Amino acid sequence: MRTLRLTLAGLFVITFSTHALAQDDPGAALPLVGKVVGEYKGELPCDDCRTIITDMELSYQSDTIGAYIIRDSYMGKGEKETLSMSRRQGSFKIYKDPAAKPARMLLWFEYDNQDKTFYYQLKDDGTLLPLDADKQPLDASKNWMLKKQEQ
Repeated sequence: MRTLRLTLAGLFVITFSTHALAQDDPGAALPLVGKVVGEYKGELPCDDCRTIITDMELSYQSDTIGAYIIRDSYMGKGEKETLSMSRRQGSFKIYKDPAAKPARMLLWFEYDNQDKTFYYQLKDDGTLLPLDADKQPLDASKNWMLKKQEQ
């Protein structure tokens, strides 16, 4: 009898945890990872430096999950002066944003915890546009695009 109670309690915890995770997931991942793999580059605006040179590598893991590495170089006022560099890596999924009208394709980047999840919109021309935490485009008066590099 005691074993049955523990099993049911364990089942409840597993079911509850799975449900909680499913709510955080933005939607079903689409099998499009192979179409976006490659290297993306851009020079992004920076309030405290001249520019941020961003290099993003997207690689294939499966039809629905890819891996990413993002390297940011914060450039100083001088032509070749680098103030600092950062590197992030993790996995990403592609999904159709059900809330957007018209529909749009988003890349959902997972980092080391839920609070650091971030998004990019896959534009029709193949460029990536970073989005804020509410999945909205950043300041439209500045160029935030990352362009796919030719292989």
